[in-house]
Amino acid sequence: MRRILVASALGQSGVELVPALRKHYGADPVVASDLRAVASQSFAAGGDYERLDCMRRSPFWLLGPVGNQNW
Repeated sequence: MRRILVASALGQSGVELVPALRKHYGADPVVASDLRAVASQSFAAGGDYERLDCMRRSPFWLLGPVGNQNW
């Protein structure tokens, strides 16, 4: 299964994009990420959330397995 990683998910575009993607594809393949360590309870309850700094050289390798899926 392909996964969708949304960077800056708590930003202006991300707060609209993540729920729309989860509604269309389901919650499992959509992973929200942002610099903030804790997402709001209502946002995090909808699916996976990872604290991630996309400006680092290889942030995706640091995620490791998410749920039952590897990147």
